[in-house]
Amino acid sequence: MTERIDPGLVRVVTFDGDGTLWDVRAAARLALEGVVRKLRTEIPQARSVIVTDLERAREAVAAERPGRSMEEIRQASFAQVLAGCGADVDDDYIADLTTWFLEQRRERTKPYTDVRSALEALNAGGYRLALLTDGNTTPDVPGLADLLSGYVHVSALAGRWKPDPEIWRSAAVFFGVEPARVLHVGDDPDLDYRAALAAGCQALLLCRSRSCPGHQERCVSSLSEVFNLLAVNRSSTADAE
Repeated sequence: MTERIDPGLVRVVTFDGDGTLWDVRAAARLALEGVVRKLRTEIPQARSVIVTDLERAREAVAAERPGRSMEEIRQASFAQVLAGCGADVDDDYIADLTTWFLEQRRERTKPYTDVRSALEALNAGGYRLALLTDGNTTPDVPGLADLLSGYVHVSALAGRWKPDPEIWRSAAVFFGVEPARVLHVGDDPDLDYRAALAAGCQALLLCRSRSCPGHQERCVSSLSEVFNLLAVNRSSTADAE
């Protein structure tokens, strides 16, 4: 496990999805605002429900039920909020509400503004790119599937969740490289940064809107910095040769 960055070794760059490549929080909040409007129209007892209630319930259910799919967590959180306000609804209504929410969130999920240009530049630079996500958003949703190199790990489908080091080791095997030649970029200090290091990969912590939360992490504030870091090193190596 090393925190030293050696860009010259890097051949594969893996990315987290939610909070790294696309703004799932913004999309989810917009979709939850739609859920609130829908509930106030359809369920009289739910007229006092606000977005914060739905967000808090989701976090509570996720903490109580580790390993459950995102869909199951969201459905259980809706059921919890509606039960709490005395709404008399059946399981089918909760299931339909969850499906409606997920469709709304999908429509609103967009990549961050720096993502497409950075991925295009990395592709042009000869790097292989992959997605390793615990979320349930696939790269076709924000329109990024064409920029990845055929390897997408969605934990709920693979049955393996971060920080399991095999997630990164499997990616390295797929691309035929040693883990040290894989650079992982993500926004979670434990599930992305330290987990990738523990798997023998290199890592960068993405901190888009906040200061770096730790003392040891190598941080970047945008994906363009990732490309610049690798490009500068590659240029230096070429000059030396």
